[in-house]
Amino acid sequence: MTPAELRAHVASALTGLAPDADDDWPVHDAPVDSVTPPCFVLVWPDQWLTQQSVCTYRAQLQIICVAARIEPAPGYEQLEQLVDAALPALTRARVPLVAVGAALPFEIGGLQYQAARITVAGTVTLTGGMP
Repeated sequence: MTPAELRAHVASALTGLAPDADDDWPVHDAPVDSVTPPCFVLVWPDQWLTQQSVCTYRAQLQIICVAARIEPAPGYEQLEQLVDAALPALTRARVPLVAVGAALPFEIGGLQYQAARITVAGTVTLTGGMP
C-alpha cells in the first residue's frame, strides 16, 4: 500500500457515516482551504513516516473531525458524534488506531472550528519515484 492508497482506504472507511440519510459528512482526503462542517479532513502529521525496513514505513495519518465553528455546546455534541461514528468504521476497515486527541480549535481558511484529531497508522511502501 502506498501513502496515497492508505489515504484513499481511510477516506473510504469514513464515507457515508452521517446518522441521518438526509445529512452528509464530507470526507476531504487532503487539506482544503475551506470546509462546510461537519466533515472529516485527512492530513499527514509532522512525523508521518517511520522506517520499518529497507522498503516499508509506518505511516501515521490524522483524521480531523471538524464539528462546527467554535461556539457553545452544539459543536461539542457534533464532534462527539463524528468521533463515535469514525472509530467503529476504522476498526471495520482494519485501520489501526494510534490515538484520539483532545477537542481543540482547528483553523481552516482563517476560521476557527471545533475539532478533534484521530491518528491512525498503516504500513506503506514508497516507490522511490517509480509509478
